[in-house]
Amino acid sequence: MSLFLKRLMTAVLSSVIVSFLSSWYQYAFQTKQHQDALSSFYDDLVYGLIYLTIIYVIIGIPIATFIDRSKSSTYLSKLILFSLSGVLVGVLVSVLLVFEGFPFLITPYFSILGFVCSNVFLHIYIILTKNRN
Repeated sequence: MSLFLKRLMTAVLSSVIVSFLSSWYQYAFQTKQHQDALSSFYDDLVYGLIYLTIIYVIIGIPIATFIDRSKSSTYLSKLILFSLSGVLVGVLVSVLLVFEGFPFLITPYFSILGFVCSNVFLHIYIILTKNRN
């Protein structure tokens, strides 16, 4: 399998995992229970899949390619680079949303989400590219 297909598969799997976990978290820890809470779970899941897949493909795959081409080959250096890039992307996305009228208080949430997304991507990518003997 080519390297690009592995990255694309990693992006899709990562978006499914992060979307599911985020939707489950919002469903399980809601302060107010609505009658249509399950519908809200599915709405969050679908919106997360759409937006996260787009962000992973447009931003995540090029960043992963750039990090892979750098001279850093140790796990720790990749973990640090992926984590920093995830936080940076989260901050940039939140700043763009602030310009659209969202409150500035979403910046820490998106920073944490970017951190989690980038680390999920890294670990799935490591699993998919591991040499099988």
